Amino acid sequence: MSHDPRHDRRHQSLEDLKTRVFPPLRGLDTIENLADEITRRAVVRGFLVGFGGLTVGCTGSSNDTGTTGGITETATADTGEEDCDTGDSTTELEGHNIGVWVNIATDGTVTIVTSKAEMGQGIATAACQLVAEELEVDWGSVTYRFEPELEPYTTGRGGGTWGSLSLMAIYDPLREAGAAARQMIVSAAAARWGVDASECSTLAGVVSHPDHGELSYAELAEEAAEIPAPNTVQLKDPADHTIVGQPLERVDIRDHVTGTQIYGTDVVVPDMVYAAVRQSPVFGSEVANFSSLSVDGTDAMAIVPILNGVAVVAESLWIAQTVADALAIEWTTDPVMDVLTSASLSETFWADLNVPGSFGNDKGNPDMAMAGAAVTHEGDYEVPLLAHTTMEPPAATAHVAREGCEIWISTQYPSGVQSAASQVTGFDKSQCTIHNTAVGGGFGRKAETDYATQTVMIAAAIGRPVKVIWSRGEDIQHDYYRPPAVGRITAGLNADGDLIAWIGKTTAASLWGSGSTWGFDEVPYGCSNENIGATGGDFGIPLGFFRSPGFCKYNFMIESFMDELAEQADIEPSQLRLQNLAHNPRMLAALEAVLEAADWDNPTNDGAAHGCSVLQVGTETFIAQVAEVSVDADNAITLHKVWVAVDCGTIVNPDIVKSQMEGCVIYSLSTGLYGEITIEGGKVEQSNFDGYPLLRMAAAPDVEVVIIDSQENPGGVAEYAVGGAVPAVTNAIYKACGIRVRTLPIDKHGLS
Repeated sequence: MSHDPRHDRRHQSLEDLKTRVFPPLRGLDTIENLADEITRRAVVRGFLVGFGGLTVGCTGSSNDTGTTGGITETATADTGEEDCDTGDSTTELEGHNIGVWVNIATDGTVTIVTSKAEMGQGIATAACQLVAEELEVDWGSVTYRFEPELEPYTTGRGGGTWGSLSLMAIYDPLREAGAAARQMIVSAAAARWGVDASECSTLAGVVSHPDHGELSYAELAEEAAEIPAPNTVQLKDPADHTIVGQPLERVDIRDHVTGTQIYGTDVVVPDMVYAAVRQSPVFGSEVANFSSLSVDGTDAMAIVPILNGVAVVAESLWIAQTVADALAIEWTTDPVMDVLTSASLSETFWADLNVPGSFGNDKGNPDMAMAGAAVTHEGDYEVPLLAHTTMEPPAATAHVAREGCEIWISTQYPSGVQSAASQVTGFDKSQCTIHNTAVGGGFGRKAETDYATQTVMIAAAIGRPVKVIWSRGEDIQHDYYRPPAVGRITAGLNADGDLIAWIGKTTAASLWGSGSTWGFDEVPYGCSNENIGATGGDFGIPLGFFRSPGFCKYNFMIESFMDELAEQADIEPSQLRLQNLAHNPRMLAALEAVLEAADWDNPTNDGAAHGCSVLQVGTETFIAQVAEVSVDADNAITLHKVWVAVDCGTIVNPDIVKSQMEGCVIYSLSTGLYGEITIEGGKVEQSNFDGYPLLRMAAAPDVEVVIIDSQENPGGVAEYAVGGAVPAVTNAIYKACGIRVRTLPIDKHGLS
């Protein structure tokens, strides 16, 4: 075959793109830093504007040298006691980060202030349950208020809401703050009665004494506010919990049902105008020139240049969108983008599998173990770019005045928004006020600040408050996408079916440029001889964190491979997993539970087959799934049911856990069945749900969730089941019709 010089040009251009760093997700530390445990806390008495009565806070920051004292918690399972340094005055709190506050007002109302954004994951409800339990008040008397995660309302978990870390971040601080407030209330009652606090008891917001009767928390709040915060708090024994662990109605459910919940798209401020943005269709291109065509019945106020595009400002969103659609824009395009296509990326990834990995997990001697294995197998896999497609597209409102900047926004990352506003306006960050609304779906997309930057730029140019709502086309074509990747796994079993060697290599468009094994190295089967490496590049594609970032693509590869390895060894797939999870009791228990719930050997529907998968995230969350699938003679798939067993440690609200598992499964199936963003000439080809479809109700399977009782520390649930549904389905597809799915989406394999 003759040499084609165009291949050299394309490959060289893609090599150049590897070094072109697209603006990353700003302000985030490494994942390891995001997951740092909070090891320094202090219960403090404080004051919050707008609150009377008793206010107690709990600090939480593993890296904050200003935290009062610096003592490490010394809780014991026997006593439930935790030692905390204390601060007795508001002045002592200057410069400290108080992640959570609990206020008992003089009317008996209990208000929790927390900085974690509500994205539908139910963190407001969980927070209220934790405090109501420790404080011993009626559930209906507890309400909540969100503050953006900015100083002083920070939790030491990276400054945002992501990674299923919210409950882990506030679980202990909220319990301690609630317990401290209860102890201070009891101390106030004991002082009034002239008795020892140990003689008093609490129930339903009332302190009781056998000789002196009862006093309500409302009556005692102001007196309790004068008492120093305790050095040691007494937490309730989980065996005595009556609120934590119960499937209570979400505290925000009525706002959702009645439509009174405020999202970024709902914000209205006085004198507000609207803006519609149009951004460069090709990655990295800029506006060269534009002209506004005449549109009858419309009157735009201004056309404002923004980063990589323009914004049309008008008195209504309809006028702004109409004029924006009529704009004739010329773009400057980097010629290197001409060769950036999905096909060329895939070709480069497969070639790079032969390049030594820059990251690697090494233990034992996998090559030697592989040479002595009784059964070996190798599998190659590929996953595409994906868009987040949050229910609420990016939306923000900003007002830039002489004295500062004010932003109302649906965001996972308030501190990043504040920094972006400061950079655009030149104001100090303290002059940039952030109002975080409820988030209509985040999935990692709203940890970015691009839409906030645009809104502030437009508001600064106009001199009036401006609301920006992206169209769905702008959303899909200007996302920070889940990276595409290819992977190769080689493994060996001994004669007994034990996994003795595991070698994995992946290459991808990477968030970190040089590649990452994140999610690819989370193999729960305990192989003692392992090597896992990665290579990657940037390629000029905007990449970001995606719901269950590494696991949503790499668990498909790992769990698909396990079924292939089982077939090669003539071992039933669930048995191969069970055998190699014997060292991993929590993961083993989850798999056993889901196999039992699904009646693994007996699919309910005629001609249907079962497929399974497991997923472990650190030491906190263990998820196993079974999918029942049938495939007819025309290769049409029916998804009958998905079973999920989850061990995520201590459960605050089982209904919320179930709803998160259900949501993860549906989200996962959308990505696996149809999800694919394709690029041609440096441009995303999809622009709406006709080209990027989601799973519809008629095709959605029933989902049954089994929650495993656990007294371990709470783990995350809002993301991780996303990684398990797709391989369970693809494994079932193979058993049902013999089609082995190694590349996603599934509909590329003649399946519908």
